[in-house]
Amino acid sequence: MALNSCTATLHLSMLAIGIKQGDEVIVPTMTFASTASVIIHAGGIPVFADCKKDTMNIDPADIERKISPKTKAIIPVHFAGRACDMDTIMDIANRMI
Repeated sequence: MALNSCTATLHLSMLAIGIKQGDEVIVPTMTFASTASVIIHAGGIPVFADCKKDTMNIDPADIERKISPKTKAIIPVHFAGRACDMDTIMDIANRMI
């Protein structure tokens, strides 16, 4: 299936993984509004994790601090051509499973 925007893709992704009322999804503070709005449209709650000053990307240490029993997903956003620390973020995500 082809979609017309990243917003549509993110929204479909939230539905595909079953985000529902009350589920939390961790997102960076430095991102486009649709990163949080797609979570809300799926019924979930965006939880904002701080970004690192040197990269402007989501801080894995703050992701860990924001995880709760309601956390169902993490949406990392690569900022300004700088990749997030995906190895660490994936380690965190795999521990949530």
